Amino acid sequence: MSEILTSVILPSRARPEQLRRSIESLKTNALYRMEVLVAFDDDDERSIMSFVEDPIEGMSFIVMPRVGYLFLHHYVNRLALMARGRWVFLWNDDCIMESSHWDEILHEKRGEFVFLNPSSNHDNHPSGACIFPIVPRSYVSTLGHFSRSNHNDTYVEKIANVLGLRLDIPMYVRHERADLTGLNNDSVYAERAFTTSDFYGAEMQRHIAEDAERIRVFAESLNRT
Repeated sequence: MSEILTSVILPSRARPEQLRRSIESLKTNALYRMEVLVAFDDDDERSIMSFVEDPIEGMSFIVMPRVGYLFLHHYVNRLALMARGRWVFLWNDDCIMESSHWDEILHEKRGEFVFLNPSSNHDNHPSGACIFPIVPRSYVSTLGHFSRSNHNDTYVEKIANVLGLRLDIPMYVRHERADLTGLNNDSVYAERAFTTSDFYGAEMQRHIAEDAERIRVFAESLNRT
């Protein structure tokens, strides 16, 4: 059996239709073997049953006690540690992959230790923001987690940028978030909650610096081999 190139990871809540459409946009445009790992809350019976009754090939899910947006990284870290692909791709259930053969560049870059940064309707390339980061699986195995913050994407972004390892790639993701498109303005969106002040506080910045140093040492060890 061929290797798994990409592990797509995403928590999802109460959006089985959107999630199915999002996954199909990835699968339809993929050239190589991938897996999709989803975390559902244990009280989200409709989503769970939707994929029990009508599963998608290559998708698997876990069910976790609900911890909410403030602990979003708990879901992400659990999924990232389960990933078997060369690359771990942070995804959302309200996203659509618009690039044909989107994983071709992942195949070309396999073996390189870089943080791949798709473009999106966040206009993130000019600012250096990593909205949907794609990291080598060795990033996760080295740290033992994906992020220590519920700002999962920004956590990775900070490490990628401070180390000069971010690579912007010609892949386009359309994020159908309510404030960007008016779509998916639902109860899930209404419950979004982030703690920006905590993210930029001293403790979190120390975590980022520690993880960046561990990744720097690991990346330099690869260059010596």
